[in-house]
Amino acid sequence: MENKVLIEEILKSIIIPKFKKDIITLNIVKNISEDDQSIKIQLEFPESIGKVENEIKEQIEDAIHSIEGLENKKVITETLVSVKANQSKKNILPNVKNVLAIASGKGGVGKSTTTANLAAALSQNGAKVGILDADIYGPSIPIMFGIEGQLFADENNRLIPHEKQNIKFVSVGLLSQNKAMIWRGPMVHQMVHAFLTQVEWGKLDYLLIDLPPGTGDAHLTITQTAPITGAIVVSTPQNVALEDAKKGIQMFEQVQVPILGLIETMSYFICDNCDTQHDIFKTGGTEDLAKQQKLTFIGKIPICKEVVITSDSGMPVVFSDPKCPAAIAYLEAGKKIMDLVENKASTSTQFSMDW
Repeated sequence: MENKVLIEEILKSIIIPKFKKDIITLNIVKNISEDDQSIKIQLEFPESIGKVENEIKEQIEDAIHSIEGLENKKVITETLVSVKANQSKKNILPNVKNVLAIASGKGGVGKSTTTANLAAALSQNGAKVGILDADIYGPSIPIMFGIEGQLFADENNRLIPHEKQNIKFVSVGLLSQNKAMIWRGPMVHQMVHAFLTQVEWGKLDYLLIDLPPGTGDAHLTITQTAPITGAIVVSTPQNVALEDAKKGIQMFEQVQVPILGLIETMSYFICDNCDTQHDIFKTGGTEDLAKQQKLTFIGKIPICKEVVITSDSGMPVVFSDPKCPAAIAYLEAGKKIMDLVENKASTSTQFSMDW
């Protein structure tokens, strides 16, 4: 690439204050690629540095546009998230390669449906997958997979997860037997901590944690305890959901958990009769938010009646109707998530929030 040397030279002018070195010297720039319309810069930071990371991405865009001949090219910056937790932090999940936190700022946007179908998509691609349903007050995963029955412990007093379609599960819904969970914060903390530390998961490639909506006790417990590889924020396209999604992003930045990317659910609907796309809740708002926040946009999931039917019947649409447009979108999102994780370097630093 004829402009690569010029780009590398100009990027040496961008200094990270904390390290007092430029991003080339620190080996933060992992790859530079160029096509006719755009320049793509892949970055890997030695630690999640929140707002500074966004500022650096803006500086990269300005620096590249200052090069003669590149003023009008689109600059795409992508942050790679590495797969291993800091070895100085006790790894409470030693047999789990990657822990993904699935979050939404607002309830009812399809977070649990997305968790179930991403797990199915990862499993379909050959990965060993588990789901930790941390949505204490509204556990949906047992219904979506048609799982019934109590959780039991082994001789070491460790919970044995249920398993279906080669996916392992634990959920408070398998403990409460359809009773309302009227719990204060300390009880929520104890239950989530038990699910993180007292479950015999075996060897997993991915553990997906279905977080409750919002930003609360369960989120703090998980982000301070689990070696999270990255978070995925789910939102519908309309502003009322996106405002809460922003708060979810801010939460992960504050507790210094890297964000893998954003997924837009209920993005559009294709009419069965006229084959016309209808943007019922608008469309593209989550992708715009990803661009504003300099985050990866993972994909759009359309509205399909098959998703509702199959979720209620206890089988995610990825398994039950893989040719459905939503299933195809989830499969593509799963592959993109695997690529985002697998292309990362071998080490990263995981921090807890200081109190």
